[in-house]
Amino acid sequence: MAQYDEIAEKYLAYKLHSSFCENVEYYTFVHRLLLPALGIKDATTIDVKNVLASYRVLDLACGGGYLTRKLKEELGCEDVVGVDISANMIAIARASEEAHPLGIVYHVLDVLNLVKPEKKFDIVVAFYLLNYAKTIDELDRMVYIIGEQLNDRDQAHFLSITLNVRDSENIINSDRYQNYRCEAETPLVDGAQIKNMQINSDGSSFSYTTYYFSRTIYEQAFQKAGFKHFEWVPVTVAGAIDKYEDFLKFPDVIGILAHK
Repeated sequence: MAQYDEIAEKYLAYKLHSSFCENVEYYTFVHRLLLPALGIKDATTIDVKNVLASYRVLDLACGGGYLTRKLKEELGCEDVVGVDISANMIAIARASEEAHPLGIVYHVLDVLNLVKPEKKFDIVVAFYLLNYAKTIDELDRMVYIIGEQLNDRDQAHFLSITLNVRDSENIINSDRYQNYRCEAETPLVDGAQIKNMQINSDGSSFSYTTYYFSRTIYEQAFQKAGFKHFEWVPVTVAGAIDKYEDFLKFPDVIGILAHK
């Protein structure tokens, strides 16, 4: 059983009621990852609702379909496929698709078992996937498989939000985050388990385990998989930054923009 099978409902509640998901994760994805990947420097010059009209996108670790549906509804993606290891999370995503059809296809699959597709993707996205690799070999394989999913066009990109491994010392075992805490033995070593706890607005909480690898290990994984470009992208926030001022000093998440 995937660990998210046990926490699917609580995780969904977090996604639906957290301003962080919208104002930090999604805003960073669109304005710091997607638009730059497409060569768009000024969002005011284009219709964002149709920016992916001719693109085929794969959403890995799609969970309950939060980002997957936004790719269709808010960015106009022509063809979207969602993949997650958790059967319960995919059940939630499929229920949303059944209630409000968008033409999205979902699969219960472990990314490590993905095969090279007959029809490749223009963009692969993944919110919180790579930090579940337990070993360097698993991380290398994840990145290699991601590369296999991408077509050979110059605009074929991998875009991701993940744990900020560039500043782990200020994140691990810290009490500075209001609704989130992550714990691990220090000093951190590659492969260290990280216990994450998320607290919902209703007071309920859930926890899950991820794994730490240094920025160098990540960068080497993309080099070994044949990616020509790899970039760490700091997160940004929508609107006034006052609410997130402390978070932005030590953000616990970071973006990745890469292409082959």
